[in-house]
Amino acid sequence: DDIYPLILPMFVVLGSVGGLMTFSSDKDKGVYEYLIAYGVDPSTIFWSVIVATMGIVTVVLVVSLSVTVAALAITGNILSVGFGELILFYSLPLSFAATMFMSMAGMIWSQLTTRVSGVNSPVGVAPILGIGPVLAVLLTVTVLVPDYALYVAAGASVAMVWAVVVLVTVVASRMQRERFLSNA
Repeated sequence: DDIYPLILPMFVVLGSVGGLMTFSSDKDKGVYEYLIAYGVDPSTIFWSVIVATMGIVTVVLVVSLSVTVAALAITGNILSVGFGELILFYSLPLSFAATMFMSMAGMIWSQLTTRVSGVNSPVGVAPILGIGPVLAVLLTVTVLVPDYALYVAAGASVAMVWAVVVLVTVVASRMQRERFLSNA
């Protein structure tokens, strides 16, 4: 049962792509042109999408963890200390950090690209940025260092949170109003 906390962030990242999809769709349809014309600050648009995505993450985590704990309780399995530690030090932080990183990178990518006929938005590829760290930890822990699962997992969570802080700092200092406008 200790593998579940290691794969949970992958499902959370996939389950929270909706915020990025909405951002890309609204950008292409000119929604942001309309909002900016009425005085909405681009950073407000950006952070609103991030907050909505974090809400989606919370919903996915609450439902998933509730169902898992209930299923383990019904089947008579006792939750181990290792399970709880992995949830607290890996699954929760990495679920939020990986999703935030994926969403921010996808929004930046969407802002910097021009729409080309036959090419989709970055929404299709951006989840790989969130799933990559989860798969790296899963492979490292199961194949190379199973005795140090908590340390590897916690280290990955810290690294991902650090990457999010760096990305937030860069985005906050370079956000341009024109990048939110439609390419149409």
